[in-house]
Amino acid sequence: MLVAPTYHPVKGGISQIASALSMATMAETSLRQKAST
Repeated sequence: MLVAPTYHPVKGGISQIASALSMATMAETSLRQKAST
């Protein structure tokens, strides 16, 4: 279901959710890097 929005960007909300998920992933990655150091 997470791959569907990439091929079927029908609903605008899906793209917003995808961007939010990517931002959250980037934030989590940066937090983990700071915690590791």
